[in-house]
Amino acid sequence: MKNALLILLLLSLTSAGQHIEKKPGRDRPTAFAILVDRQTFEGANESLQEYKAAIEADGLSAYLIADDWKRPEKVRETIAALYRRSPPLEGAALVGKIPICMVRDAQHLTSAFKMDQVKYPFPRSSVPSDRYYEDLDLSFRFLKQDEKNPLLFYYSLRAGSPQRIRKEIYTGRILPGDSATPGAVKAYFEKVVRRKKQQRPLRKAMVVTGHGYNSSSLISWEDQSHMLREQMPWLYRPGGGVWMYHHSESRDMKAAVLSRMQAPALNLLVFHAHGSPTTQYLLGSPRLPTIRSQVEAVKVFLRNKLRRAKKRKKDIDKEKAALIKRWGVPEAWFKGAFDAEVEAKDLARTAVEDIRIEDLKTVAPAPEIVVFDECFNGRFNADSCIAGAYVFGSGGCVAAVANTVNVLQDVWADEFLGLLGYGMRLGRCHLLRSHLESHIIGDPTFRFRPRPNIRPPAGKGRTWNLAACHRLVADTGAPATLRKLAVRILFQRREWAMEKTLMRLCREDPADIVRLEALKCLAAGRMPGLKDILLKTVEDPGEMVRRQTVRLMGEIGREDYPALLLQAAASDVSRRVVFQAHSALSRIAPTRIKTLLENGLPDLPDRSRKALLKRFGKRSAHLEGDLANLGDRTLDTIKRIRSIRTFRLYRLREAEPDLLAIAGNAKEATAVRVAALEALGWFSFSPLREDILEATEKIARSGEAPEPVRHEARKTRRRLKEGPNDPFTP
Repeated sequence: MKNALLILLLLSLTSAGQHIEKKPGRDRPTAFAILVDRQTFEGANESLQEYKAAIEADGLSAYLIADDWKRPEKVRETIAALYRRSPPLEGAALVGKIPICMVRDAQHLTSAFKMDQVKYPFPRSSVPSDRYYEDLDLSFRFLKQDEKNPLLFYYSLRAGSPQRIRKEIYTGRILPGDSATPGAVKAYFEKVVRRKKQQRPLRKAMVVTGHGYNSSSLISWEDQSHMLREQMPWLYRPGGGVWMYHHSESRDMKAAVLSRMQAPALNLLVFHAHGSPTTQYLLGSPRLPTIRSQVEAVKVFLRNKLRRAKKRKKDIDKEKAALIKRWGVPEAWFKGAFDAEVEAKDLARTAVEDIRIEDLKTVAPAPEIVVFDECFNGRFNADSCIAGAYVFGSGGCVAAVANTVNVLQDVWADEFLGLLGYGMRLGRCHLLRSHLESHIIGDPTFRFRPRPNIRPPAGKGRTWNLAACHRLVADTGAPATLRKLAVRILFQRREWAMEKTLMRLCREDPADIVRLEALKCLAAGRMPGLKDILLKTVEDPGEMVRRQTVRLMGEIGREDYPALLLQAAASDVSRRVVFQAHSALSRIAPTRIKTLLENGLPDLPDRSRKALLKRFGKRSAHLEGDLANLGDRTLDTIKRIRSIRTFRLYRLREAEPDLLAIAGNAKEATAVRVAALEALGWFSFSPLREDILEATEKIARSGEAPEPVRHEARKTRRRLKEGPNDPFTP
């Protein structure tokens, strides 16, 4: 009987060579595609069919397409064709060995990744990203296939491509890593189907904040909890529940977190911490009472540094010499770095501090969705990663949101998380995220049971109900999560008197998350009113509103901002706002800060004044050195390029004329001119933006400039015209 059913199934498939397509069984407003490699399809066919049926039962038409997928272009062409069909495609699952795109020359589309692509090898200096499959307008140039891992393909973002991410579809990676057997895939889909049938409401959540995150500011942590309450108020009422863990609460935090995450009622787990592909860093080193214990901790640190260097195939002797010179430590402190017994003791010492991938083999995480606001936890091109261990492990987790490379701490990681509680699919929530590194691992169609009588303003198919959005924005009594979504939708559709309404929301709206979204839209549109509204929002009760305000002040650099930034740096209660105020002052002009501190701001306490003078004295010296290097053509090319790249992060106004001069100088080395043009692409809010646009157009049209220079000029020009990919992480 089973063989007969299999024959009938195969007869229902459209087959052409290696290509097999199972068409939708139900007619729905939008469609979803399950793309799978042939080997996985043959080994887990029955569970894939059950997954397809579960998706269709939940309101989507579903394709199941198997192929050998030799190259990414074929996958993208298949997705584009389905997107043009009726019903239109809204998302896809990439199951098994689907080619992985490693994106280069697009670091402005990430939140933090700024690795030197010349110095470091392709696997380390490229970003694994499925935006290649999701944003069909982006244009890439194929570079090469990886020699060691044939699943990896390297692409460069073209100058003529859009320089901002605007996804047409969402995707989810279903690749169980080093356990990618048909059995593992089968077990995962059985879990997904079971969870889909249950469709529990989102009632219980857990948020974990590790050491060093957001400058370990308790005010930031408190604000995080407040915004979560605005997004999902039912969690804070009887019948709901939210557990907020902070690393400072206990040295037994790891054990507590591993225990709590297995609570059967838990639906959502969010981590805010530092991370690596195989580790979540929860606790920092403990406070040590004696000099002896402090010295021993330093020895462990140094031994780990050598081990990491060996793993990366660096010269151990050179690494040791550099550490001795940097820290002034004796060579004897490195003793035993590669002794098995010493290494085991060092590992045991740190085992209680962090969640490692090995720990997840002994627990069963219960929540359906886990969000990793951490670096590298979603690096699905590696043999294994933390996010995959949660999703494909023995617990109830079916999907995770995680990053393939490092991520900025000031990313608004839970910006649209509240929509999950209103029954929106995880993938559709993720459509609103634009960073190159952020991905869904697992089933992107998963959703919780909708809240009764409350729905997001969704229209038919992929559209939004714009009339409902207008009503939500005007109704301060409506759920803040839906009002915030309405603000974003209307801004993207240019459906209203945007600037006036956004400024009113920034000044008056009672919800922090709505004010923050309005500020973000003003910045994304680079509207003239943004410059003035910052004078108001710098004193906003919301910590993250203030944090993003001082950062934007640093980007814009108006003459009346430094005094306010110095006041924030000296007196804001949030350490993270203080950190961002310092960074903003460094961007505007650290050379002017000393004069302002010495001759102005009479209300500033002397102690704060002295501390700021000391800090910016050091910073000014560093940046003045890099400024001097810009025009010094006697310097080594590598050193000049390194100084030029400093101004991608420190977008100093004094640097712009020098960068423009280098970019337009035919006597400069091609690599130096390219670096200068690329750095100018980060000056999205600069008052000199029109000058940069004019200069880059002239260079792009020049018949004398080398092609790499013209290419970078075209890319920078387009970047500046389109604006930052995300205005909070330009």
